[in-house]
Amino acid sequence: MDALLRHNRAILTGVVVLAVAYYVVLPWFWPDPRVEAAMPPALSLGEDLSFRLTTSAWHGNFHVYYVRFWVDNQASTAIAPGKSLFAIQVVNEPPREFKWERWFARWTRPCTHHITVSAPLHVAAEQGTLQPGVLEGKIDVRLTVAPNDTRLPAKRLQQDVPFQITVE
Repeated sequence: MDALLRHNRAILTGVVVLAVAYYVVLPWFWPDPRVEAAMPPALSLGEDLSFRLTTSAWHGNFHVYYVRFWVDNQASTAIAPGKSLFAIQVVNEPPREFKWERWFARWTRPCTHHITVSAPLHVAAEQGTLQPGVLEGKIDVRLTVAPNDTRLPAKRLQQDVPFQITVE
């Protein structure tokens, strides 16, 4: 009987240690979310640019709140001489703070969020700013990530995704 009690206690201790390691220790080692953009290699002149942003992490405690499409006017050959294409804001939401829900989202598992956004480049083509050539730039993505410690505010990150598109 005593051996059975020790065996059950050892199993219970092992389960508690694993649960604490999984829910408390492992989240301290979560890497920051990674952002990728699936952009078309070519775009017709006068067409809007639609692309898909994919944000991946080992948890679901993140929120993309700001996306800006930025074109490098110096490196791009698709910008007409003497013209400039300014940054286009395609997503602008208030940042999420993750006040109480971070306690309920401690699962460590691969999590992916997809956002399909569109940059209205047809306006630049109508104004004569955009012409056939190569469009180079980056997509600025800002996101909030819930911290591991509930006493800390949500962490805000910015990631830049470079792109190169041929405008035909």
